Amino acid sequence: MQTLAREQLLTLPVGLPIKVKPIVNYILNNENFEIYTYKDYAKLEGFELTFDNIEKYFNSKDAKLVYNSNDDMYTLFYNSEMPSIRKAWTFAHELGHYFAGHHFYIENDNVSKELNNVLEQEANCFARELLVPSGLVLYIADYYKSRDVISFYTILRAIFNLSKEASFYIARDLSKVRKEYTERKIYENYIDIIKRYYPFLYKKIFLNIPSRDDFYSWSIHYKYEYDPFSFYFYRTKPSPPSKFLKHYLFEKLIQSTDNEIKHITH
Repeated sequence: MQTLAREQLLTLPVGLPIKVKPIVNYILNNENFEIYTYKDYAKLEGFELTFDNIEKYFNSKDAKLVYNSNDDMYTLFYNSEMPSIRKAWTFAHELGHYFAGHHFYIENDNVSKELNNVLEQEANCFARELLVPSGLVLYIADYYKSRDVISFYTILRAIFNLSKEASFYIARDLSKVRKEYTERKIYENYIDIIKRYYPFLYKKIFLNIPSRDDFYSWSIHYKYEYDPFSFYFYRTKPSPPSKFLKHYLFEKLIQSTDNEIKHITH
C-alpha cells in the first residue's frame, strides 16, 4: 500500500501540502467515478437524512465507497459536514480502497470481520502514505539534522498541514522507525518523490528557514502544541534527545541526487 501511494504521488496532480481534492477531481474527469454528498444523495432518493440515521443508510458517518459491477462504476458518498482536515483523511482512505481494487472481490458488503479489518488497515496505510510520505518527512528532518519527535511534529503540522492529533501519533511513529528507514535503506524508495518535491521545498522552506538554528526556533512554537498531547495521552513529556545519540543521515541519497536537484532548481 505504501508503494501504491507513492506511485499515485508521482503520477497525479498533487503539490505540498498534499491535498486530496485535486486527485478526486482528476479521477472524476478521467475514470468511472462519481461522487455525492450524503445530503445530495438523500435528496435525490427522497429520504430524510438526520445525524441519527446516517449510519443506517451509509454504514459510516464519514464516507463510503461503493462499486457497481453492472455499470463498472465507483460512487463515493461523503458527509460534507466533516471538518476539512478529517475530510482529507477520509477521502484518502477511500481512495486507498479504490486504487487497491478492494471492491472487486467484495460483493454486497458480505465480507468477514477479519478481511474487513485487513482492508481497513490497508486503506489507512495508503491514506497516511499519500498525505504524509514517510521518506519525504524524514528527508526534511535530516536536512536540518534535527530528528527528534518535536521536529517531526513541526514538519507534519507546518508543511503537511495535518491535524494536531494526527501529527502527534505520526511523529511518535516516525521517531521510532527513523533509524530503521535509514539503516535498511528504505529511504531509497523515496528518491523519485524527493526529486519531485524538492523544488517546492527549496523555494518555500529551505530558503526561508536556511539553518538548523532557524528550524529549531520554528519548532519551539509547535512544542507547546505537542507537550499537552504527550501529557494527556501518556502522562509524560518528551525527554530531550541525548547529545550522544548516533544519527543516520541521508547523505548517500542527497549526494546521489544533488546534480539532478541543482538542475531542477535552476
